[in-house]
Amino acid sequence: MPLRRCPSETWVPGGRAFSRKIRFSFAISGPAISCALLKVYCQWIASGRTRPIYQSYLRVANRDAEQALRAQKQFATAPAPELHWSSMAAVNMDGRLIAEHLKPQVQAYGKALKVEYGLTPQLAVLLVGDDPASAVYVRNKQRLCQELGFGTELFTLHDGQITPDYLLGVIRELNDEKRLTGILVQLPLPESINKFHIFDALDPYKDVDALTPTNTLPFYRGEEGPFLPCTPKAVLTLLDFYQIPTQGKAAVVIGRGDIAGKPLAIILGGRLCNASVTWCHRFTDDLEKYTRQADILVSAVGREVGRPYLITADMVKEGGVVIDVSIRRMGGTLVGDVDAAAVKEKASHLTPVPGGVGPMTVMSLMQNLVDATRYRAGLGKAQYLLEPGSHSSRGRLPSPRVVSTFVQ
Repeated sequence: MPLRRCPSETWVPGGRAFSRKIRFSFAISGPAISCALLKVYCQWIASGRTRPIYQSYLRVANRDAEQALRAQKQFATAPAPELHWSSMAAVNMDGRLIAEHLKPQVQAYGKALKVEYGLTPQLAVLLVGDDPASAVYVRNKQRLCQELGFGTELFTLHDGQITPDYLLGVIRELNDEKRLTGILVQLPLPESINKFHIFDALDPYKDVDALTPTNTLPFYRGEEGPFLPCTPKAVLTLLDFYQIPTQGKAAVVIGRGDIAGKPLAIILGGRLCNASVTWCHRFTDDLEKYTRQADILVSAVGREVGRPYLITADMVKEGGVVIDVSIRRMGGTLVGDVDAAAVKEKASHLTPVPGGVGPMTVMSLMQNLVDATRYRAGLGKAQYLLEPGSHSSRGRLPSPRVVSTFVQ
């Protein structure tokens, strides 16, 4: 059972906590311990001179214990909550907020590895070609590495150096370099390069973008390998943080890229999340027919489609959750696939662009880098606390696989 932080700062098993006037805390799904302790405490006080004052608290304890036990029984048998929302502006799913919350925890893990094992998370970034957008993405990753105290090295291959054999040779050298704990191949690669040959050549325990078969095969099976891909991991963390269930929900994923759309469709529809997924792409006829039925709509296209936005308000289900993975420039402004100004009046939750999935994707990369370094030290994955009192809510009970789980 996950541990939740109560207002008194003591760890108790259970769900949403509340406090009474005498600074005790109890939890809905763990009332037997907390309410019993409160009752004993009140009985002890009631036996003394303060009996008239604290007898009232004893009655409150008895009443609340009964109410909490009834609530626990109802919670245990309740079905997964439905997504019903009143008509108001959508909740802003702020990726920057969550990334800032996780940042000191990721940094602390990095410091502990250096102190206890003499290992510093060290990321090798392989930039192939001269794509300006890719260069910007690489700089953002390097900047966060520096802020966290992690090492980073950039290996740039220009047009004259790009041959499959040369690139594979560079990959092999990075695999063998013990000082480097993680390797990131910045996509896209030139069309002349078979990207899957490059993915297959990566050391799976340095593959922080989860592109190797060792990392992709497990989530086909409903399991989790050494790493989850950064963008799907970011999306699932957003869903966890905002307590949005996926079990039994209708999810639509648009796009089939290797780092976003494809793994997201498989993970959401697999045993890890248990959603009913419809996977759409450029050849899908009547896209609106599917998006209007989506409890959770994820768009990961990221290119012009002949109109300003791929997803407009009339394509979104009332009260649905809309996650915009894409980012591009339109008229000098950064936008995504979704017409956010219109959709926010209809959806229940919406990720902003920029500031939604993007910051969490980079933070997920840093978490994977920490895990890669921990594997080098013979340790397992790091555990993260999202928020005191928050919980994974993909189903009625916490999922066996939690992307950002509680410290226990």
